[in-house]
Amino acid sequence: MTEKPSEEEEKYFRAEDQRRIAEMRGELTADEATKAEWRTVAEAVGAQDLEVGRRLIELGFNTDTARILFFIPLIEVAWADGKIGYEESYRIVDVVRHRGIRATSAAYDFLSQLTIHQSRC
Repeated sequence: MTEKPSEEEEKYFRAEDQRRIAEMRGELTADEATKAEWRTVAEAVGAQDLEVGRRLIELGFNTDTARILFFIPLIEVAWADGKIGYEESYRIVDVVRHRGIRATSAAYDFLSQLTIHQSRC
């Protein structure tokens, strides 16, 4: 019969697992400024995990443009027929404005690039 690990052993191995996961993600070698950037991007989409922020930055998002992430499915549906018409684009922009994204923001500029009124290549 196997002996059940003590509470102290369980605590040690949980901490070790967390350390190894952090190491694999690069969190242990990243400087504080980099971690802060990861954190702010993650928080912009409501996440607590630094890995989310790191991956979004790798994909080209920043704190402002990450707010558009939630609208990507809506934009994909609008592009389903190969183009976004003026009315579709207007409705998407209207939804985004009602969610607090201002026309002068980088997020709005990014959205504009995704909803240009022409066929995608």
